[in-house]
Formats: sequence, structure tokens, C-alpha cells
Amino acid sequence: MKSTLKTGILAALTASTTVLAQNYNQTGPFLLQVKSANNETLDGQYLYACHAGAAIEGLCLNGKAVPNMLAAGTQFYWNYTTYQGNAAPTGPLVWNLPLSMDGSVTYASSPMSLQYYSFTNVAVPLFEPGYGSDAAQVGFDNDTIYMLEWFNDSTFVAGQYPTQTSQQIQNWHVCSTYVGTYYYAALTWVTYGAPRNPTCEPVTLQKVALP
Repeated sequence: MKSTLKTGILAALTASTTVLAQNYNQTGPFLLQVKSANNETLDGQYLYACHAGAAIEGLCLNGKAVPNMLAAGTQFYWNYTTYQGNAAPTGPLVWNLPLSMDGSVTYASSPMSLQYYSFTNVAVPLFEPGYGSDAAQVGFDNDTIYMLEWFNDSTFVAGQYPTQTSQQIQNWHVCSTYVGTYYYAALTWVTYGAPRNPTCEPVTLQKVALP
């Protein structure tokens, strides 16, 4: 019974993510690295998919040495599409969750979304299987990863329909924070203003080609 249940769960994960991922074009694999102009300890550190819960991963610091290419936790993808009106393609970063069953390994495509909390402006990137509307849409400026600000509500005027102009924003930080139920030094996204968490340091997020 246990084996049957596990098989059903794996089948559901792989089927749903495979079908929905077909709507995207994909690039990768590549490594993720943070760059910092003000913190030598952070500058050049790679990231890996760190455990945050059942089939859930965050992005944690992994040192400056080039990661072992056999470690699946350090390789990422970008599933992108082009929306009408966008100057450049956008889509979610993806990590492939390895699933072991009866001696064989399959993978569940896990797009990145942001976990927000009502009491802080520091959001945490998480990878989970399945493609929902909450997947974070990112783009690339050469190798630098940004998000799109779809509108700027600080310019809104009561009674007037706003003009929506998207622009690239980069609010990546590395903070000591909870990722799921685990406490890590991890990549985060600050929604606006100075981060409430005093450990946060601003960084640039970049993709790096596999060696």
C-alpha cells in the first residue's frame, strides 16, 4: 500500500510539471552566483538548493569554489516565454527535484516563487513542484537576473487610470533568515525600501555557465 501511494504521488508530480512546463522554452543548466561590491565574503559565492521542507528548497550560500557538477542541487534552468508588450522574455527559475523510486531517478520541475510574510518586507525564494500563477517571473540582462516591476503604485492618483510601464528591478539580498522552517544564510528579495532584517546585504544575482 505504501509503495502504491508513493508511486501515485511521484506520477502526479512528474505528470503535472511535465505537461505545464511544455508551455515554456528552456535554457540551462547553469550555476547561480551572487556578486557584492561591498562584502568580500559574499562576493562570488555560489548558491545551492537547500532543504526547506517536503519537496521544498530555498537558495543558500555554497562557498566560492566551483560546485561539483554531479551535485544536482547546484544546477538550475530558466523556463521562459514572451508576453505581449514585454521588451524581453521572462519566466521562472527552475530546479529539478530528484525523485528516487525502485532504484531509478526521475525529476520534478520545480519553479521558483516568493514566500511573503505580512510582518516583514523580506521575501524568500522557494522551489516547489508544479506550475502555478505565483511562479516568480525573472529576466536576464546578459547574465544578471532581474524581476519586472509591472507598475509603480507610488505614482497613482485617485480617480485616474494609471499608465503601466514595466521596468527591471534588482532587490536581491543575502540574509540570515528562515527558509521554510530552517534558518540559513540565504538569497532573499526585499519588496521595497530598506530590509527590515538587519542581517541583509544587497547582492546581484547572476547565472554562470557550467565549467
